[in-house]
Amino acid sequence: LAALLNSTTEFDVHERLSCHEHKHTDAALYCDMCDVFICLLCVQSGQKHSGHPIIAVKDGEAKQRKGLVANKLEV
Repeated sequence: LAALLNSTTEFDVHERLSCHEHKHTDAALYCDMCDVFICLLCVQSGQKHSGHPIIAVKDGEAKQRKGLVANKLEV
């Protein structure tokens, strides 16, 4: 978990990413199963994302960007 958190600080973010569940909290990670950005409170509570694959924010951004491009190509 610490490695994922450290890796999220090495990219340029133009817009603040907030947690899907806790709107006033910065996203720290990305739930790959639910396709949402989550905060440390979500991870610590272990309720909604327990056992889900969790990835770095930058990887979640890339995944969402790729999905948007694919959807645009389909239209």
